Amino acid sequence: MSPLQLSDYQADWPLHVESLAARLRAALPGLQLEHIGSTAVPGLCAKPVLDLLLGATTLAEIEAQAERLAGLGFRYRPDVEAALPERRYFVRDADAVLPRVHLHGVRRGGRLWRQQLGFRDLLRGDAALRDEYAALKRRLAAVHADDKAAYQEAKAPFIAACLARLAPCLHFFGGKPGAGKTTRATALAREQGLPLISEDICMQRLYGDQLQRFDDYIRLAPKLRAVIGPLSTELLQAGQSLVLDFQANTRAGRRWFLALAEAAGAAHCLHWLDAPDALCLQRIAQRNLALPEGAHALSEAVFHEVCAHIETPTPDEGLSLRRTTDTP
Repeated sequence: MSPLQLSDYQADWPLHVESLAARLRAALPGLQLEHIGSTAVPGLCAKPVLDLLLGATTLAEIEAQAERLAGLGFRYRPDVEAALPERRYFVRDADAVLPRVHLHGVRRGGRLWRQQLGFRDLLRGDAALRDEYAALKRRLAAVHADDKAAYQEAKAPFIAACLARLAPCLHFFGGKPGAGKTTRATALAREQGLPLISEDICMQRLYGDQLQRFDDYIRLAPKLRAVIGPLSTELLQAGQSLVLDFQANTRAGRRWFLALAEAAGAAHCLHWLDAPDALCLQRIAQRNLALPEGAHALSEAVFHEVCAHIETPTPDEGLSLRRTTDTP
């Protein structure tokens, strides 16, 4: 076994990843790729090995791609699955262009997916924590230069402490009709591999023709929330972050989301989208023509009726707020 060597951060690591990821995405449509590990954190020292996370709905989907991955130089390593049965592991040896690559196939949105992305993003967003980790790695590399397993084991307490900071999070949304709440919710769920529950789609499937006026929504929405609320709490308690594409446009409505997060001991984030009326109405006109599932035709009069009920978040609500302003 070669001795353990750490390299300073190399600016070409992400370039190598993008080059390889483009080929992988072309060969594996529908699967999601993320750059993880120390080479994915600018400024962090690392072994010269690129780590990629490959996410799919099931592990069987990843296993089915073993032949295609072999065509790209990846060897499947089922012999290591006993130690980590939630992962399918592939290795690509270094060549004249690319360094060694480790491909970790996991269930998108599952425990390993959340942990790997969470740890990476924590280090990316906290320079002091990144530097603390770098110093630890260099100390341990000097002590365990000839024992990579001992090196990994010695890093484990630091990583575990970081993961303990990554509480599951309940994401919910507010803003005018047409501000882009569903678009943002869908993108967030896709980016982070999180389950998404859409109020509009659930309401349409459950109540259909009963939804004729805004008053019908006011009457029926509490019935849906009585079912979705306990389910959301259970998911959060199990460590699963969640995207609820439900209206959070009133103080009372936001208290419902906060209660779910607090009951589960989870974090929360209200994504509040600001957009001018003209832009919202333009988007609504386009949506009225397409009418995707869960959407219903909305007139300008109803738009203003809904907007009249909106209560902008205030500091006394104790919200973790992420505000976005959209302009034409």
